[in-house]
Amino acid sequence: MGLFGIIGFGKKKKRITGLLDKKALIIDVRTTPEYHTGHIRESINIPLHTLDVRIKKIRKKNIPVCTCCRSGHQGGIAATSLRHKGIDAVNRGSWKSLNKIVMTHEMSRDLIDEKKF
Repeated sequence: MGLFGIIGFGKKKKRITGLLDKKALIIDVRTTPEYHTGHIRESINIPLHTLDVRIKKIRKKNIPVCTCCRSGHQGGIAATSLRHKGIDAVNRGSWKSLNKIVMTHEMSRDLIDEKKF
């Protein structure tokens, strides 16, 4: 087992891909101007300071949530807040790191779909 396996990175990545398989909602909690400088294609922007206002709508979707931001700090705050309100949420850190997982996940799903034909 490598260093990343020892510190649990593989488990977290597996959890993220599992959430993506369940069509998880990706919430980017950066400010709107930050979001518009670059973001994950499937993500929605809910700035951290407005998250509480949107809790009912998020809960109503009844799907897991992955949070992200620039560095992971605000995403962690958001995920903790969502979990305290009964929503299955995990922080994935920076949006750029999560985007790599999302893109890899999409590519592998595309390959699987191509093999079905």
